Amino acid sequence: MAKTAAQMITIVADALGKSENAIAISGTTLQDRCLDFLNWGQQRVARFYSFHELNITNESAATVASISRYPLSTGTNNLGLTRPKDIQSIRLIDNHDSRILTRKSPRWFDKHIPLITNYTDARPHIYIRWGNNIEVFRRPDDAYTLYIRYPQWASDLTLTSTSSDFENKDQLLISVAILEGYLHFEEYEDAKVWLQRSVGLLMDAVRAEGDVDWEPEAEGMSLTQGGYTAGEPWLDPYANTNDPLYGYAE
Repeated sequence: MAKTAAQMITIVADALGKSENAIAISGTTLQDRCLDFLNWGQQRVARFYSFHELNITNESAATVASISRYPLSTGTNNLGLTRPKDIQSIRLIDNHDSRILTRKSPRWFDKHIPLITNYTDARPHIYIRWGNNIEVFRRPDDAYTLYIRYPQWASDLTLTSTSSDFENKDQLLISVAILEGYLHFEEYEDAKVWLQRSVGLLMDAVRAEGDVDWEPEAEGMSLTQGGYTAGEPWLDPYANTNDPLYGYAE
C-alpha cells in the first residue's frame, strides 16, 4: 500500500531522530524540510533511471507549417509535454510518408545546416534538443502529427499528497530522503550507511523492470601495429622491429 506524503515524512523524521515539529533558526519546521528531502530524493532517483511509471507518450503534438522550433511544455507552438526529462523518440505520422525523426547533436546540426531557411520546406526527418525546445529539419511544410515518447520528472510531493508518482518505491524514496537529511545535517557517518542502503534499493528497483534499454555495439578490429613510432626509439620498451635501434647491443 502506497504511503501518503505525511506518513513518509513521519518515517523520515523518526530515522533522523528529530521531531517533525522541531524548528530551525529560519523558522522552518522539520516537517517542511523532510518534504524537501523527499522531493530531492525523487529527483535523485529520476536522474538515475527512467522507470516505467514515469514514461509517457504524447500522441497529439503537431508541427506548424514553416516553423522549425517548438517548446516542450509552454509557449507558442509548444508540444504539450508534462515535466519532460528528455525525449526518447519522435515519430512523424503522415498518410504518405510516416517516419521516425533522427536525433542529432546541436554541434552536428549547426555544422551541416547553417541556415535552415536556405532549404525548401518539407517533411522533417531530423531533430535536436536545445534547452527546453526541439528544432526540426527540414522546416515542415504542413501540420504533421508528432508521436513523442518521453520520460518525466516526478511531480513534487506536498503535505496533502496521497502518494508519489513512483509506483511501489516508497521504501526507496524514504531511504533516499533520509540520506538527504543526514547530508543536510552534515552527519556523514550516518549518511554513509543510508547511501549504501539507498543504492541497494535503487538497484533492486532497476532490476525489477526486466527490460533495461540498451543495445550492444561491437567495435571494429584494428590492424594497426602496436608500440611506439620508429622515430622515438627511446620510448619503445618493446623493441619494435621497425625501430632503428632494434637488435642493437648496449
